[in-house]
Amino acid sequence: MNDHPLSTDVFDFDSRRTVAQSIDSRARFLALRRLEKAIASNKDQNISCPILPLPVYETLLLVCCSKDPEESRLVASRCLGAMKGVVQNPNPTSQSNEPCDHHENDMKEYFDNPLLAIQTKILSMLVQFLQSDCAETSLVAMKTSKALLATSDGKRSWKSLDEDVKGTLNSFVNANESSLRNDSISISNHSLLKLKDKSGVRNDTADDTWCWKEAIWTFYDEDNNSCSAWIKLVVCSIISCCYRADSTDGQSGGSPGFFRRCAGLCAKEASFAACVFPGVIYHLLESEDRDRVNGKSDSVRDIILAKTAIGSPTSKINADITKCFSLLLRTITRDASTQNLRPVSPALSLVLNTLELLKSLTEHRFLTYPDHVKNISTIPKTASTKKRRSRNSDAASIEEGSNAPKWRGFPYGVVLRLDGFDIAKACYHAKRFYSAIYYAEMSMQNLIGVSNFFEEISRSARMNPQTTSVRDVSGFGVLAQTNEQENMQDILQSALLAKDIIISCLTEIQENNELEGVLAQASSMNLKQTITALISRHSHFHTQSIPKLLDLDIHLQMSLNNIGKGSKTDIMQDFTSITDCLEDIGLNHIKRHYLIGMETSFDQNKEFEKSRQFLREKWFEDCLKNTSQWDDVLLPKENKPETSSPTIFPSWMTGDKFSRQHAPSFYESVYQSIESLVQNDMAGGCSHILEARKSVISDLGYIAGSESKLRILVDPMSKLSLLGYLEQVAKILEENTPSVVLLNRWGLCDDSGNIQRVGTLLLNNDLGSYHGKVRNQKSDALMFRLLETAVSVKEICLKILIKASPERRDIAHALICQVYKSCCLYIELGRHDLAKVSLSRMRSLLDSFRSSELGDDLPNTLPLILHLEDAKIMTCQNNLDTAITHCKMIVSHLKSDATGAVNQDNRQLLAKSLLLGGIWMTNQNVDSAKVILSSFFQKAAELALDIHDKTPTDSSIAQASAACFKLGEFAANLYSSLDARTTSETWKRRNIAVAERRKELEVCSGEVKILEKKARRSSDNIDAFNELWIHRETLKREVTMDERETRSVETSIKSYLFMAVKSYCSALKLSTPSTTGVSKHVFQLVSLWFKNCDRQETMAIVNEEIKLKSPTIPSYRFVPLIYQLFSRIDTTTDDDENSFQMILRRIVLRICSEHPYHGIVQLIALANGKRVGSGVSGRHATAYLDNVGDAKVDAAKSVLQNLRKTGPDYVVALIGSYECLMDSYIDLAMYSTTKIQDKQTEGISFSKCKLDLDVCVSGGRCGIRNTSISNMPVIITQPPPVRPDAKYGDGKEDPVGSERVTGFNSTFDLTPSGIHRPKIVKCHGSKGTIFKQLVKGEDDIRQDAIMQQVFGTVNDLLRQEDSNGNEFRRKSTEACMFARCSRLLKLITYGITPLSPASGVLEWVENTIAFGDFLTDGKGRIGAHSKYYPGEWGSVACRKHYDNATAESKRQVFDEICNNFSPVFRFFFLEYFSSSMEAWYTARMLYTRSCAVNSIVGHILGIGDRHTQNILVHTKTGEIVHIDFGIVFEQGKALTTPETVPFRLTRDVVDGMGPCGTEGEFSKAAEATMSVLRSNADALLTILSAVVSDPLYKWNVSPVKARQRQRSNEQGESREQRKSDILGGLLPSTANENRNDSADRAIAKIHEKLQGYEEGTSGEHKTVAGQVKLLINEARDPNNLCVLFAGWTPWI
Repeated sequence: MNDHPLSTDVFDFDSRRTVAQSIDSRARFLALRRLEKAIASNKDQNISCPILPLPVYETLLLVCCSKDPEESRLVASRCLGAMKGVVQNPNPTSQSNEPCDHHENDMKEYFDNPLLAIQTKILSMLVQFLQSDCAETSLVAMKTSKALLATSDGKRSWKSLDEDVKGTLNSFVNANESSLRNDSISISNHSLLKLKDKSGVRNDTADDTWCWKEAIWTFYDEDNNSCSAWIKLVVCSIISCCYRADSTDGQSGGSPGFFRRCAGLCAKEASFAACVFPGVIYHLLESEDRDRVNGKSDSVRDIILAKTAIGSPTSKINADITKCFSLLLRTITRDASTQNLRPVSPALSLVLNTLELLKSLTEHRFLTYPDHVKNISTIPKTASTKKRRSRNSDAASIEEGSNAPKWRGFPYGVVLRLDGFDIAKACYHAKRFYSAIYYAEMSMQNLIGVSNFFEEISRSARMNPQTTSVRDVSGFGVLAQTNEQENMQDILQSALLAKDIIISCLTEIQENNELEGVLAQASSMNLKQTITALISRHSHFHTQSIPKLLDLDIHLQMSLNNIGKGSKTDIMQDFTSITDCLEDIGLNHIKRHYLIGMETSFDQNKEFEKSRQFLREKWFEDCLKNTSQWDDVLLPKENKPETSSPTIFPSWMTGDKFSRQHAPSFYESVYQSIESLVQNDMAGGCSHILEARKSVISDLGYIAGSESKLRILVDPMSKLSLLGYLEQVAKILEENTPSVVLLNRWGLCDDSGNIQRVGTLLLNNDLGSYHGKVRNQKSDALMFRLLETAVSVKEICLKILIKASPERRDIAHALICQVYKSCCLYIELGRHDLAKVSLSRMRSLLDSFRSSELGDDLPNTLPLILHLEDAKIMTCQNNLDTAITHCKMIVSHLKSDATGAVNQDNRQLLAKSLLLGGIWMTNQNVDSAKVILSSFFQKAAELALDIHDKTPTDSSIAQASAACFKLGEFAANLYSSLDARTTSETWKRRNIAVAERRKELEVCSGEVKILEKKARRSSDNIDAFNELWIHRETLKREVTMDERETRSVETSIKSYLFMAVKSYCSALKLSTPSTTGVSKHVFQLVSLWFKNCDRQETMAIVNEEIKLKSPTIPSYRFVPLIYQLFSRIDTTTDDDENSFQMILRRIVLRICSEHPYHGIVQLIALANGKRVGSGVSGRHATAYLDNVGDAKVDAAKSVLQNLRKTGPDYVVALIGSYECLMDSYIDLAMYSTTKIQDKQTEGISFSKCKLDLDVCVSGGRCGIRNTSISNMPVIITQPPPVRPDAKYGDGKEDPVGSERVTGFNSTFDLTPSGIHRPKIVKCHGSKGTIFKQLVKGEDDIRQDAIMQQVFGTVNDLLRQEDSNGNEFRRKSTEACMFARCSRLLKLITYGITPLSPASGVLEWVENTIAFGDFLTDGKGRIGAHSKYYPGEWGSVACRKHYDNATAESKRQVFDEICNNFSPVFRFFFLEYFSSSMEAWYTARMLYTRSCAVNSIVGHILGIGDRHTQNILVHTKTGEIVHIDFGIVFEQGKALTTPETVPFRLTRDVVDGMGPCGTEGEFSKAAEATMSVLRSNADALLTILSAVVSDPLYKWNVSPVKARQRQRSNEQGESREQRKSDILGGLLPSTANENRNDSADRAIAKIHEKLQGYEEGTSGEHKTVAGQVKLLINEARDPNNLCVLFAGWTPWI
């Protein structure tokens, strides 16, 4: 909620500003001016200035909302508008470690002694009042200081103050308490009588509870003066009533005397009273005896509560305070509309802060309670004798243990027995939207005991009755008894109330995915409530514009009809939504007429004043977007006079009465400023800009206090940025300065600083035209409206500059370039309608400029270029046929003109048209592949390469590489298709049939010859001869046709293969590091090479081409394929330079020489192939080595030796350093810990174990090993990022992005489990960083390393499809808007470095905890389940019960376990992200998205063994991290106990996702991930094909092949013979050792999933949404979960 529970700065000082405040204000102003100048002086910025730390934006926001002088607030607003780099940091705890740790320490001290912290805060505030300009306030503060510091509590608190505060109060410390009794300020008797009179109590009545009367706490007005008077009244009344002079200082819980002495200053200053208020509330509650909590009880919950609670739920003081707080919350929020938030009441903020204080204290006490007990590990004998309600299962009644207690709500809360929905409403009214969601969810969870309550309620056929429930959020868990029918209706009604609150909050914080999930489930709940009613409950909340518009229309008609009947319905929100929907759909013309038509609705109804104001503002906003209306004013055409005003307003907007009553709003002021600038009225324009800025600053006041300031800041920051545009234009016009600086900031200048030319931009800037994919995904509606307005204002500003500036030619080109870029941006954002409008506007502008002197620089091919742009928009609208026709006509026209000397621009446009035509024809799949290849792709590539050779430019490089990539991709696809055909069973049968026909032809020919001789001798054989001759001729024709087809296929295969390899090599040679999507082409090229390197028919083609072209390809392109390249190194007896091994070795040597930190480690690991210890992953060492052989090890050593001879000196030194380091790692990995692991697991000395890892980099313990200090290896699990320039410092300095190893801790630790315990070491980096690493032995981690490689590739695909990966979109939009359209979908990866087949080093993922470790009990660990559900079955008991179940009773036992083991993972986010409610919510969202991405990717790749120890949860972000990938590619389904679920989506996993469960954020993120993977299926399959065909991959040494090899060894067979025996009959004769059935099966299975086919669906094709829904249902199906292996713990 707030950074600190004691945030009470909600009341301004009643007295005048202090001198210190005035000085601070002036200092802030000067600092702001310096910041403004620094931003303005950044001349080199293109689109936005550098991203600054988030606190900078928060500080500027606070200044804008403060009471600083207006000039300071204006400067702060200008800085906010200029700093566009607000990017939402997905990390909920994004602060640096040191401040975060310091903050946590402060919070711990505060929670340990809250009363001391409150009293220290009170003393700190005294300093401010001592320095007040008001003499009376200063005097009262002085006397109060003396009085407080004379008490024992005051003296104790003084010791905790900061030194500067101590110095100020030091003179008051030694005052004598007895001498201050008459001097201290207190409530006079007269004032006391007034307070009692205010409460309605007679003065002569001895009532010690009069301060809790309704009259004291009733709140009538929300202005600051009324709030100040109210808080002073309340605090003074409490102190006077509860802290009388006869109270003793020795009372439990603190000193009443301390608070009693605060009364005088509380009566004077509201801010001081607000600081005292939480303290007196806490002190009064804490003074109650905790032993009275829930009476005497032996339950674990009550025992813990008695030790951790604040007071008692049954005490009178709790009841009194609860009554007062409830009255206050309902009074302040009774008129709150969820559609029109007002400024936050200081009184409401104070009450909510106090409740947050109480909640935080009880939460801290519960979590730090040392005596939590573990749940039972053995099921009681009475486990099957009683029945109880199924709380967390679909079963109606399941037998379970009688001692499992009922859910009693959260074990901590606000202490007061308040309705959680009242608090949620108050939080919403206070703009604490995350807190509102929290309390609404808390209330529902207390009622029904599950986190995904919306999902449970909406999908259940009937509500499971519950006789008891928790009705408040106090944390005491007091159960309320109700009858079954009332409870069912109550829960449904509460769920609907929670739904309304959560929907309103999600709307405010723009969480559209989660909102959609809530809306989907809300419809089911509404139907439940009205299933038997005549009138149904409707809601017009929709996420799609057209259905929302229909509902709004119906609702608006009903609302307007009710106006005449006396109803005062406020329909402003309906009008707002309708106009927004029309705009989202693209019906802007209809929207304008709708706004005009509002005149008939508003003329006679004064109730619609707010709606009239809104529509007036909407009208002006629309006028700004309609940029063409300004053309006649700013760009006069021939024979048309200039007009003075471009807009005609509706009559209801032009009345003087309206203008006098209301100040101009933002868009109206912006419009008026533009009109003034058009008329060259600089003073008027600046005046209107100032009015607009003040309007935004006023709106910022409504943001202040919100928990989601940075999310809501997008709208005002965009408006402030827009005002910055206008101010810059006004300055240019007024001072007559060059406009190039402004145009450069708008991205309208080239790299050399010159203003872009239209022809150059259109020809050279493709802006993503070659991706070949249609973007139909709509962008965020609010973001797009802001962006559209900003783009329109830029266009209008350029038109103003054209009219007034002498640089008319340059600005005209800039204007057209701006319109063109807006067209491309609208295409990227999915608004093709506006893209067409922009293109039409561009034509209009070009027409205007052609008729003037501005058209000289335009290219002659401009009409064709614009037609090609039309075709691009058509493809985005899925109108490919027309787009292809346009493209063909452009190509035909350009070819017909290509006579004689061809213009370079024409050739460039022709190449682009050919390439785009080929791409679109491929997508349409209508024309012949050969036509597309020869007539489009080949010609486009040849022409593009020729253009690049003659005039090399950045544009020609991009176009040539794109054309070659597309040609290579198309040819590779044709090759793969033919190759699949020739290796298919059908082709085999065809070849058999052809062979049989050939044999038949031979036989027939022989018979013909015989009969021919007989026919010459006798005419009787003529008929038989003729018949046989005809048959022979038929066979000849058939055989000839078959042979011709075979030759054609074989020739085509070679042709396509050669073309693909050649094109890929040419493209990789030309492509730059900034080119996106290159990795899939590299994988495709290498895959083609590996597939054909040993085929007799094609090996010469690929090897020769790779030999010639690979030296020209930058070596960094091959680094991602190091695993696949190095694993194919083998011995060779052939010295042919064109052999595969010789070419491969040259590439490997080049990689290791230019990228040594990436290549040397893998090469040494390959050379360590024989260092397997006693075995690898359960296989005996001898068997493993026999299966793998010595060839690869010897070959790797040979390459290393060659590298030592030919490599650079520092690389040679690095080889020795890495060998030394890796040898020490392997020694540690193989070290047996069986003798010490039972005695010691931490702090094991390297020296005592005779290991030297800690000293290996400094020469070794005996001085045998030696490494060069200047060539130290980098951290082995964190190599530096790959640098295209291959500059890593030559071993003399740290490579950029990494650190070198300087040493290790002298001891190591062991992990808690494992057959061969992995070791934990800490490595020291050269920059002082400590890297924690896990060293594993007797385990093959190469598969894990390869999976991390695949994950990195998937992340690249997700990043490219996400808005973060779109460079053009990022440069063209404000960063604050840009962050809103990013899903931030990714997989968390970590470094894995294999050292040998049986050892490796893994990066320790810091700040993580295993999923199961948080949930369940362990050695010395109490799990969350035992803490939050004490008395239920423990996980050990559940597993025993599950193991003992028979196959027939598995489902029944599983349900029984679920009823006695409740999900608790929702509490993870409350424990680790309690610093603020925004952090809690953000972490949960990141967790949900992370679960979705990992689930879908894991399913596609067939990752299994996802038990609770193989899933980690990040304690700083909430994201999940998967580890241990020993079972992948569907191997889990072949286990003894097969895995029956696609991924882990158990009850606890879902429990952390919030009220919607898997609906909403999870399903949307899963669909987005699946959509990305399916749309990039070819790229993913290409990469995986290279991965799974790795000869060192685990399945390539299967037990069957291993036994065959062992048998062959025993019989003394040769290597070639063994190879033939193993592969013979299994693979085609053209296949090589790298191909295997397992790899083909894995790829085929992945391909099926990516096409939408799943097992068990009878071959039914699924859409993305349908496939995701199917997988979710399978993963959550109890019938699938109940048959899983017990170690998988499906109940968790």
